[in-house]
Amino acid sequence: MKRVIGFGNTIFGDDGFGPRTIEYINENFKLPSDVQIMDGGTATDCLLDEIIDTDTEKLIIVDAYNNGKKPGEISVLGMITFQKHILRD
Repeated sequence: MKRVIGFGNTIFGDDGFGPRTIEYINENFKLPSDVQIMDGGTATDCLLDEIIDTDTEKLIIVDAYNNGKKPGEISVLGMITFQKHILRD
């Protein structure tokens, strides 16, 4: 399964970029059945736990965060191994 998840809080301006992107995709695109689109809101830990325990083969996370780049620049990160105990520390 391929998954696209948008994280953020829509009441905090640009922090809502992830959920708003998911909303836009849902309203404007018909994606293949093996692509799951999810509005993760602020439930980062819960959803990442769920994804770790599933058949996710590809994952795109849409989120606004301060990465030291200009606003709007995209960061492409390599595959990251998530460890449940680290997510809860």
